[in-house]
Amino acid sequence: MKNEKIFFERDLISEIFEGVENPFDELAGEMKNKLVKSLSGLSDQEYLVLSLFHEEEMMNMKEIGEIMGLDEPEANLIRSKAILKLKTQFTPASL
Repeated sequence: MKNEKIFFERDLISEIFEGVENPFDELAGEMKNKLVKSLSGLSDQEYLVLSLFHEEEMMNMKEIGEIMGLDEPEANLIRSKAILKLKTQFTPASL
């Protein structure tokens, strides 16, 4: 019975992705589009903190705060809020 279930699941997956060369490529494209849309929903401050932290040679929160005229805890709070916003867009139910 277990082998029949596995065969059925493979058959169903094949049917769902019929004509798609690699379903993971399509899924990756959808995820990328969703991430871009989610990033565009961040405030300018949130976006700047994330981009400085992740793109500019891994700046720390103290350096980011200095650039933005904030203290370190404020910069860290902005980063945390931005990450939380993004995480809520990528819950298992939304994928």
